Amino acid sequence: MPILGSLVGTFNLNGRTDGINEDLSSWLCPPELGSAQPEIIAIGFQEIVELNPQQIMNSDPSRKQLWEKAIKRTLDRHYSRPGDDKYVLLRSGQLVGAALCIFVKNSALRNIKNVEGSVKKTGLSGMAGNKGAVAIRMDYANTPICFVTAHLAAGFTNYDERNKDYATIDRGLRFQRNRGIGDHGKIPNSAPLPFVFLFRCWLTDTH
Repeated sequence: MPILGSLVGTFNLNGRTDGINEDLSSWLCPPELGSAQPEIIAIGFQEIVELNPQQIMNSDPSRKQLWEKAIKRTLDRHYSRPGDDKYVLLRSGQLVGAALCIFVKNSALRNIKNVEGSVKKTGLSGMAGNKGAVAIRMDYANTPICFVTAHLAAGFTNYDERNKDYATIDRGLRFQRNRGIGDHGKIPNSAPLPFVFLFRCWLTDTH
């Protein structure tokens, strides 16, 4: 199986656009990476828009598109050396304030197939999208991978409600053929050990 490197990041924007025109390299291209380029970069946002009644009823994708451009601009600027690979936006998704953007190296596209997206509302007992999750799954070579960004119930002492939100998303979010998040954590019997498989990754705001 091809070697897979990934970088994941998450940020609660509180409905603001501070930094959208700045260089995001310190976040997206940390010095710990050295000259390495991850095959997949997954960025999750919470409160990408202000959580007002209008947005909850009809989400505006324009803010997500602005952040997609900001991420792409930073990646293009940072990885501009001879031999560097360029990144493309594989897929993105949004549920009111929660958004997920998946960027991949051009050279990794040949290993990726069956890309799907899904959302799950948990606000107001599942009726509203002010809380909930956005997920994107894919097959990288023969490995199923799922990224989830979630915005859970707020409040320092509200951990029971957050746990319920997590369980609702984990059980209720579905892709095609009724596949769920948990289906990306099953190691095939034929898998050689001691290889480690990355199947699912949560990018979550739990405040």
